[in-house]
Amino acid sequence: MRAGIAILALLAAAKLGDEFHRLVWGLPENLGAVDLVRRWNETRAWFAGEPVYALDDAIYPPATYPVLWPILGWVGFEGARRLWAVVYVVFLAWLVSITVRESGIRSRAGRLAVALVPLAFNSTGATIGNGQLLLLVLPPLVVACLLAARGGAGGREDLRTDLAVAGLFCVAMAKPSATAPFAWIVLFCPGRLRPAVLTAAGYALLTAFALAFQPFDTDSLGGSDPAGSARRIIGASYGNLQAWLVHRGLEASPLMVILPAIVLIATGLWVWRRRGTDPWNLLGVVAIVARTGWYHRVYDDLLVLLPVIALLRIGALRARGEEDLRRAPAILVAIACIAAGLVPARLHTHGFPVVSLVVNAGTLATWAAALLLLDREARRISHGAPGPPAR
Repeated sequence: MRAGIAILALLAAAKLGDEFHRLVWGLPENLGAVDLVRRWNETRAWFAGEPVYALDDAIYPPATYPVLWPILGWVGFEGARRLWAVVYVVFLAWLVSITVRESGIRSRAGRLAVALVPLAFNSTGATIGNGQLLLLVLPPLVVACLLAARGGAGGREDLRTDLAVAGLFCVAMAKPSATAPFAWIVLFCPGRLRPAVLTAAGYALLTAFALAFQPFDTDSLGGSDPAGSARRIIGASYGNLQAWLVHRGLEASPLMVILPAIVLIATGLWVWRRRGTDPWNLLGVVAIVARTGWYHRVYDDLLVLLPVIALLRIGALRARGEEDLRRAPAILVAIACIAAGLVPARLHTHGFPVVSLVVNAGTLATWAAALLLLDREARRISHGAPGPPAR
């Protein structure tokens, strides 16, 4: 355990130090805050009434920009990247707190090791250095889903909880490619429609507010060459269904939309059937589906932290003597997912072809194992077996 803690601590210190430097002081032309500068340009252009979707790589929906404006919309870029770094520190601390609290691990050494996992993940550093959004949307997403799944019976006293769910989930929807599938949890788990209705209404209001500032030019949506954009952007990713289609020359095929839509609907049906399980089993499965069902790059591997937490919860029951050795695979798969999360990004997409193939196949295998274990646990609890207690 001590060796593992030392390794995680060294990786976290090295990665976070380098990536915060890249965020705050790196040149965008050298990939320093390369995505943040795009979001900064888009946010300022949006509220200046300029046609945002004519810009390269402007793919976020209108409701994203009111969420980004408090950080990016009123300061210059140098000020924005420093403010972004401060916000990252706050949200990273929030994510660590969630990880430790929800993992169910009791020992001091175990809690320290778990706290270091999100700090040491390669995807956390890549998110920070690029200025990506996932680190800012993941904590509110998790809290919204847990509040929805663990809420009360829907009386007037629960209105504040439902409003909190709606507000947090609307913030999380700043990056809908990662967070939209979790809407099934908000829709099906509370046993009432109010949280989902309030969330939909809040997102609609954000969209309407944003559109008031933008002379919408539908001709510029998606750019002039959608297939070329898909080949250039999605083709550089790995471990997702759309990248697989692009690599087979199907970037202009209707399957680029149809297959992810089928995956999304199937996920909703699964959540409906397993809605009585521990919400962390739902979060873990939906996170893996969200990561693999459509376009994501290596920085979005941070989504896999959710199934890791879910697996650690299962393993913690065994460690407390509440279950037998059937739980041991959960700990082993959690460790495998953590190990995969520590692999440098360049080995996924910029290594020798054989190395990248082996690394990507191994990573996908760990995710598949996590998916199967969490589905088994969700099915078991849905059939009446006890699960981890709510924390």
